[in-house]
Amino acid sequence: KILSGDYFNDSNNIDSKIDTIQKKICFDLTSMLKPFYSIKNSESNILSCIEMGGYKSLTLQLISLNIPREVALILNDTIFSKLNINIQSLDDDFVKAYIKSNINDIDFWNRIQLQHLL
Repeated sequence: KILSGDYFNDSNNIDSKIDTIQKKICFDLTSMLKPFYSIKNSESNILSCIEMGGYKSLTLQLISLNIPREVALILNDTIFSKLNINIQSLDDDFVKAYIKSNINDIDFWNRIQLQHLL
């Protein structure tokens, strides 16, 4: 959504904006906020969520399984959105098995990035 609009029809503009977002949000912002969160709430995981680019527990779990952030976000919004159970309580084995059983519902390019789980 951030990269929509005529300005981003040029791939150089897209690359430049992605670099800026990653540097300013994922690195600079978390570096700036770390001292405040360390004092206020040392148990908070908000900074790691910002660094990883996810905030939902399932997305963070998928990222911890070495699934790229973009793919984790897509899986969270597609195959895992069908589940009618408490997603926050899923263990890694269930997540891996669920991905395997739904692999045909995942597009080719994302499936390639999941080969380490299959």
